Amino acid sequence: MVSFFVDAVLFDMDGTLVDSTPGVIKAWTSFAADEKYEHLQLDSLISATHGVRLVESLHRWFNITDPDELQAESKRFEEEVIAGGPVILPGVELLLQQLADLPNAGVDPKWTIPAPDPYLEGAKRCNADPTRTLVVEDAPSGIRSGRAAGAKTLAVLTSHTEEEMLASGVEPDYIVRDLSHVSVRWAGGKIQITISS
Repeated sequence: MVSFFVDAVLFDMDGTLVDSTPGVIKAWTSFAADEKYEHLQLDSLISATHGVRLVESLHRWFNITDPDELQAESKRFEEEVIAGGPVILPGVELLLQQLADLPNAGVDPKWTIPAPDPYLEGAKRCNADPTRTLVVEDAPSGIRSGRAAGAKTLAVLTSHTEEEMLASGVEPDYIVRDLSHVSVRWAGGKIQITISS
């Protein structure tokens, strides 16, 4: 067990707090079945787009450059994902209840990981020094982003195995199977993080 203090906890959402995999697979399956996109291989598409912003994936893999078409296809994709039924991951509800009374700030996903921008902005919105934050991520690109921001990083093995995470070259400060191994509490004006595994 390890325990430490931070000024802010910054979470990735998909794959860390919720699993939208069934909906994402449903959406990519629907897109790949479309006549105009039949050249795409579904398995390659799903693998290559994990952790990448949707608009970038649609631009790169589907050659969509028109802003109106990009917006329409993004909306169609998101509707497919929601229809697929995102699932809250283990430990998330309790962890968020423990954090419920603390200030929070969402960050517009306009920035792309592994650049540090999303986590630098998140720390700024929480009035926290990035080096005094914990970034919680499920993807190697997100861990890279958190480390580039100077934050402590916690890899959650909900999307990748530990071997895959480490083989990617990232070095998270902490690794847990899921968030049921993490607890938080407010102590002396700081957030105390306790990791049980």
